[in-house]
Amino acid sequence: MPEEFTIGGLAPQTLLADWAREVLIGCGFQEAIGNLLTSEEELRGRMTLGQDSGWGQLHGGPLVKIHNVMNLNYAVLRDWLLPTLLEVERRSSSALFPHRFFEAGEVCVWDEAENHSTRTEQRLAAVLCHDKAGFSELQSVLDELLTRAGFAYGAGYDLTPTEHPCFLPGRTAKVAIGDHELGVIGEVHPAVLESWGLYYPVVAFELRLDPLREAMHG
Repeated sequence: MPEEFTIGGLAPQTLLADWAREVLIGCGFQEAIGNLLTSEEELRGRMTLGQDSGWGQLHGGPLVKIHNVMNLNYAVLRDWLLPTLLEVERRSSSALFPHRFFEAGEVCVWDEAENHSTRTEQRLAAVLCHDKAGFSELQSVLDELLTRAGFAYGAGYDLTPTEHPCFLPGRTAKVAIGDHELGVIGEVHPAVLESWGLYYPVVAFELRLDPLREAMHG
């Protein structure tokens, strides 16, 4: 028998992800759950990205691949969530618009400083799709999320104009709280939409939850 009595509980990362789910559901979004294993085509090809096209800390370095893989559809570990949500949108094209999806899940990114050169991260991503979807509409959802976390726009978190190959120039911003780089928000590039067979505008954001948790408790 154990000599000490302890009480179990959820990890802080899980609690933050559950909280983020509640906020997004309250904003009218539906949760999607994707596979950690996916294909290189979905992560790079359909996203019009190069093989090792890292961007900030959102997705970077080589993909983590499965050795001696049996099926190319499950050959790599995803290093960001947006491709999963675009696949959900592609399969939901016959459903009534607007479409609002999100996922709070894990990704595996290349990190030579870690064991086996990989690191698992908790992420939150959301997509909004309809005929008039625009940056400001999804920014209001992001603002609700971060304001509830205790960070008002300008006084807590900042949006800095940036460029990303998957998003429209001039309609993309980097999300940060002080020195904590969270992710990106923007209107998805038409070339990416075409590669997924999507015909309506899509706006998306993806955030890293670990630095958000550090900022909340820092």
